[in-house]
Amino acid sequence: MQERVAVITGGSSGMGLTVTESLAAQGWHIVVLDRSVSETELGPNISPKAVDVTNYNQLAEAFLQTWKAHNRLDFGYVTVFANAGIAEKKPFYETQQPEELLPHPLDMQPLAIDLEAVINTAYLAMHFMRMNQDGKGGCILINSSTAGLYSTPNVPIYCAAKHGCLGLMRALAPQLMGEKIRVNSIHPSVIHTGLMSNKGWSSFPEDLFTPMSKLVAVVNMLIKDEGMFAQSIEVIMDQHFFRKGNEYSNADV
Repeated sequence: MQERVAVITGGSSGMGLTVTESLAAQGWHIVVLDRSVSETELGPNISPKAVDVTNYNQLAEAFLQTWKAHNRLDFGYVTVFANAGIAEKKPFYETQQPEELLPHPLDMQPLAIDLEAVINTAYLAMHFMRMNQDGKGGCILINSSTAGLYSTPNVPIYCAAKHGCLGLMRALAPQLMGEKIRVNSIHPSVIHTGLMSNKGWSSFPEDLFTPMSKLVAVVNMLIKDEGMFAQSIEVIMDQHFFRKGNEYSNADV
């Protein structure tokens, strides 16, 4: 049986680690791309690579090394799970600077990690999936957020980035399906990860948290169902919902 390979960004912690462990337990070989990872941190069937996902050259080299090691990315068997993400730390709305006329510069790192790196990950995945000699394509899964579906005024840059992830998926999916490359996105609700401090998480009611097991179940569903593409799935508590895109307001568009 052909080895199944997954590339997961941000796969050494949080949602990425949970998905990594789930797939490794199913016999997949996982290539984890993460800035803070070492060879001794993760288990068998997992190849960790220290990569800054905002650095295109590092990201591209990691994909190239993966391709050289496995010589293919298989449709239905390889998932690029664009997961790495952070929320902004500097408050957007606090612009007062008593001694200066200009406000403080914005923290744009969330945009670089949560959108630009996702775009580059999808771009590189597309490139290498096109190289499969048997023409089986591949599967790209973008991890967005419910912040990509709804307004989240407290983190506007993060919200903009996650909306961008949804837009990216909806633009790529119909274009790449002709090449048997399936593109989908998931939009988890509140999941306790390292994205915020314990104090930050304590502001959310416990009964609103989504269990990691539900996220993993949805990820596995999207990987295994070869008929699924262009799907944006909201994952909230113990449920999931398929979110359709807006219809064109003018039939001639």
